[in-house]
Amino acid sequence: MSGKEPKMACPTCNAEIATDENYCHKCGSSIGRAAPALAEQLEAQLGSGTRLVIYHYTISLLILSSRRPSEVFLIRRGDSRFFKGMPYTLCSLLLGWWGLPWGPIFTVWSVIENLAGGEDVTEKVKKELEKQHARRMAKPTTTASRSPRKKGRLERTVSFFGIEFED
Repeated sequence: MSGKEPKMACPTCNAEIATDENYCHKCGSSIGRAAPALAEQLEAQLGSGTRLVIYHYTISLLILSSRRPSEVFLIRRGDSRFFKGMPYTLCSLLLGWWGLPWGPIFTVWSVIENLAGGEDVTEKVKKELEKQHARRMAKPTTTASRSPRKKGRLERTVSFFGIEFED
């Protein structure tokens, strides 16, 4: 285990920042606005064996039980997925059993999944990044035409990838 927080480069000024920061500490640019550059950095890391993993934990109280996912963890090649999931496993073991009927079921499910290294969501994230990239590349085209239903009324049609939406 490396012990260091994952770092990335700010797309604006190239300063080194932690992956969980929202703003660059050097130039102040918002990391959210730089999503395409961050997506490229993430894809480069994923190509080198890095995986994206979530863990689950269960909390129960009498008749209420809830199985919730953790945030997504970036696990580099050589890092232990088992130890990253241990806090969620312990939480489930301590707080998950106490709701019937789903508490024990959710707890066993969460513990087994976490001990196996968590749920690998790398492919799901890659697909979502591809969808977002396609949405950014789609430039909406707007056309105006006379509505056949109501004379004289202009109707606006917006087209994304050939699918037309009318106002």
